[in-house]
Amino acid sequence: MKLLKKFTVGFYRALDFLTNFTLVALFAALVLILAAEIIGRALFSFSFIWSQEIAKYLFAWIAFIGSGAAFAKGGHLAVDVLLNKFPVKLKFALSLIFYLMMLLFLAVILKTGLDYSALN
Repeated sequence: MKLLKKFTVGFYRALDFLTNFTLVALFAALVLILAAEIIGRALFSFSFIWSQEIAKYLFAWIAFIGSGAAFAKGGHLAVDVLLNKFPVKLKFALSLIFYLMMLLFLAVILKTGLDYSALN
């Protein structure tokens, strides 16, 4: 059992490091591409054709990966004033219901996105 716990902790640390490294790399690429675009337009009246498209995709990936990282660390904003007034067991049950509702919402969003992507 200790070996499984050690493996799990190591795996999540590695995954956390990889996620953070990916976010930093994507954000650095976004900043460099947009800086090159701004400098090119301002100084040389030259614009890269692909910079805005790449910036959109980078921003979307940063949002998706960043939201997953924030969720894993409990970093999303939450209004828990009312939730903290309940007993621990009820608080746990309500939190579980909230997470299941969130999972259902994300499943609906995923299904809708897949349906829309199948149209193209």
